[in-house]
Amino acid sequence: MKALSICFENDYFMVVEKPSGIAMHAGSGKSKDEKNIDEILKSQCKDFAPYLTHRLDKPVSGLVIIAKNRYSAKIIEKLFQTRKIHKEYITMVIGKIKTSGLITTDVVENKKSFSAKTVYNRIAFFGGYSLVKVQLFTGRKHQIRKHFVSIQHPIIMDDQYGNFEMNKEFKKKFGLKRIFLHSYRLKIPAFENMSQAVSLYSPLPKDLDYVLERFHIHLEPKAEKRPEEGWPEIKRAEKV
Repeated sequence: MKALSICFENDYFMVVEKPSGIAMHAGSGKSKDEKNIDEILKSQCKDFAPYLTHRLDKPVSGLVIIAKNRYSAKIIEKLFQTRKIHKEYITMVIGKIKTSGLITTDVVENKKSFSAKTVYNRIAFFGGYSLVKVQLFTGRKHQIRKHFVSIQHPIIMDDQYGNFEMNKEFKKKFGLKRIFLHSYRLKIPAFENMSQAVSLYSPLPKDLDYVLERFHIHLEPKAEKRPEEGWPEIKRAEKV
């Protein structure tokens, strides 16, 4: 398995790019031969034992924080719990979603309901789909996916909660084989001896970027740049 791309690293943690299609860790229903992020990191990191501090669903791609020791892991987990780490995603949903909104529908996990909060802003609307920026204020399992289904705007190519007929058509037309959901931005506050907060962007993977190119939409900056401030501009997107 190819080593994970490292976006940032210091004495306490590193931030890596998780590819779509790889689970965070081993679990029920997964083949013994199926590699996961935890195993890849343990093989890749020779000087320290990596600690997973949060998760992304298997089909989701993007930025993940990996602690370098148990002490740092506890600090980062606490920052997540107190909502001090800022996470944003890029997704594409079916239909023309409102310009912005707040979703507070409870999320059911293991037959129990939990409060959840998702904020979104529409970036562009084209061809019957909306490109959306999403910010999480809670971290429930499948929260983004469940929340957009709850407002009748399922995420494109979500094979668990989405519109299966439209997914089939979309796959045939654009060749996309995974959910259009990417962990795009992380802002981590300074702690311990860090001199400043860390703000990172992850460019869209090629398969997602290809879909946007088919609609003549381009997110900037391109893959070689990760600016510290500001969301990328949309080029030739429909103004709505």
